[in-house]
Amino acid sequence: MLNQRASIGDGTSGKWHVEIVTPDGEHLKPAATLVELNTVDGQIGLMPGHERLITVLDVGELVIHNGRQRDVYLVSGGFARVLPERLSVLAFSLERTTDDAALGRCDARRRELLGDDEITQLE
Repeated sequence: MLNQRASIGDGTSGKWHVEIVTPDGEHLKPAATLVELNTVDGQIGLMPGHERLITVLDVGELVIHNGRQRDVYLVSGGFARVLPERLSVLAFSLERTTDDAALGRCDARRRELLGDDEITQLE
């Protein structure tokens, strides 16, 4: 559900800030017009003005759109809190690339943080 709002977040039309935090202390605060997340219930797209939501993230891509710019990250699970003016992502790990090596590193980091060696390897 989207609220009909003309101006959100930093005062510019249709943009909001996305805060990404990991246990390693990485902090990213990019501006965004659209964010795509992989949740345990499926993929969702979020835009400024979105209704409040808390969701559990699955391993997968986090795509941040800012106009024509598109930044792709790989997260290994975590949580997302959506407010009309901001998106906060708490991720187990964050990788800038989405190649097979990055996927393996994210999966290994998730196992390490959860202390679960029986999580099946991602394909």
